Amino acid sequence: MRSLRVILVLVLASGAMLSYWWGQKAMEAQERAITETRRAVDIISREIRIRSLSENTPTNERGWPLTIDPSWFPTMLPQNALLDPHRAWLEVATGRELYLEHPPMRWVVDERSSAFWYNPGLGIVRARVPVSVSDRKALDQYNRVNRSSITALIAPIPPEVPEVPEATLALEEEEEQSVVIRPSQGR
Repeated sequence: MRSLRVILVLVLASGAMLSYWWGQKAMEAQERAITETRRAVDIISREIRIRSLSENTPTNERGWPLTIDPSWFPTMLPQNALLDPHRAWLEVATGRELYLEHPPMRWVVDERSSAFWYNPGLGIVRARVPVSVSDRKALDQYNRVNRSSITALIAPIPPEVPEVPEATLALEEEEEQSVVIRPSQGR
């Protein structure tokens, strides 16, 4: 009987240690994904700044590229490691979103949501994050990946467009349609 208790204690202790180890591995994997995604945002942001100075890249009145071309990244398209790769790579803001520093929807709620959001009005790229067990955790991930300090995961689009120079409004080709860039199948 006593040996049965010892075996039971050993099994329970082993299970607790295995559970702790598994949790640590999951946290490490999450931290790696956040770091990789932050690096991807930095790579895309740097390329936006470089291309904004290029005479070969179409830019808006503010000097930002109108879109982000996947061919700018010949070796590998920067990826959002927090999300599955089988989704649109990048959404380009249009219309009233051109005045936002962050996308109205900052997390991915379905397969139609893109991994990244680019605002050519401000030259800003943001990574979206997955739905999490809590809004607080998803918000923390978003802020860490994008080096921001927002307080909400969803924000309204401004109801009225502020006064801007006429040339900036030329960006608004499709008033309420977003442009979505999908990488080619060969990547």
